[in-house]
Amino acid sequence: MQPVAPSGLTATFFLFTLLPPFLLVSAGFLAHRTARTLPRWKKPLQTATAAALLAAGLLVGLALAEGAFRLAVPGGYFHFRPVEGSSPEALVEPLSDGQAWWEYRDARGFGPDGIRTGLPRADDPALRVAVLGDSVTYGVYLDVEQSFPFLLGRRLEERCGSVDLVDLAVPGYSSLQERLSLERKGLARAPDIVIVGVFSNDMARYTLVGNMAYDIRLRDRDDVPAFSFLPFPDALNRFLVNQSVFYQYLTLKALAASDRATGEDVGQLEAAVSEMERIRGLSAAAGARLVVVLLPMLDQPWQAGEDDSTEHFYRRLREWSSTRPVTLVDLRPLLSDHPVESLRIDACCHLNPFGHQVVAALLFGQLEAAGLLDRCRQGKSQGGDVR
Repeated sequence: MQPVAPSGLTATFFLFTLLPPFLLVSAGFLAHRTARTLPRWKKPLQTATAAALLAAGLLVGLALAEGAFRLAVPGGYFHFRPVEGSSPEALVEPLSDGQAWWEYRDARGFGPDGIRTGLPRADDPALRVAVLGDSVTYGVYLDVEQSFPFLLGRRLEERCGSVDLVDLAVPGYSSLQERLSLERKGLARAPDIVIVGVFSNDMARYTLVGNMAYDIRLRDRDDVPAFSFLPFPDALNRFLVNQSVFYQYLTLKALAASDRATGEDVGQLEAAVSEMERIRGLSAAAGARLVVVLLPMLDQPWQAGEDDSTEHFYRRLREWSSTRPVTLVDLRPLLSDHPVESLRIDACCHLNPFGHQVVAALLFGQLEAAGLLDRCRQGKSQGGDVR
């Protein structure tokens, strides 16, 4: 199912939201008139009249709510395709716990080894860096040369003379996929620094639907990914979620309430933090320093703050990093000198070319301030492969 966004206060909206209350009011009026001429059926008809008017009032209230939500949320909440991790050209691997890992080979800018091409690479580098992340770090809509990992690599080359930077960021990756990517590809490059670009949806869990990796909320219905809806018949759920913004809102609230009641939200958060701890352990065992970069939402001005789920996740990561040898870089306060509109390429979280330039410069400064380029300078002074 591909959700179709409701199209505002159209003639169809008025027809389907106002016609049923009109018919109910008409039926109630008819029952009331009939009760006056048939005393024997007066009480049942009065009950029917009250029921019809009550139902009509309820429907009018729902119609008003629907109209308000359509005006407040143009296009609806579910006008995007359900959250999809991989894409058709991905090589998807099922994992033992029901989740999935995927990679790209000779696609999306990745070489035959599944490692992104076009980045700084040296045989005898003064510094080795591995970058993990999702679509924000990858730089969707942009060429690799415009992404902040590439731009950071160029800045490090200017400082060190030679750098080996492997960019393993893949659109849709969660903390689990990032950890597997480090294990399977990143550690072989013996990194000195491991950088993880973190976004709030890194808590996502993916499952296989056919040969595609989708968010765990999805269910495979007739071989078509679909949201888990409220407990109504499937056909009614599908109709309402396609036609009603108000129902979409209720669905999201019900899912959030279910997560809180079952502890699913806390479980996903702690699972993501556990994966970050495993990334830290793998990095430490390889002699590398872990740098965690908190990437902000870009859907509203800085003064508005993050949404609850994002802030809760980032607060937990700050607590975790405060007791471990981890360098944490929170980009939100660092970017606050720039208007959000000047940095973003969409209304979510993805940076435009200027945004990637700013992030690369900020990260370089943070690495320098944390003393993480000392090894770089030593490598350079010892005769690294200077270009």
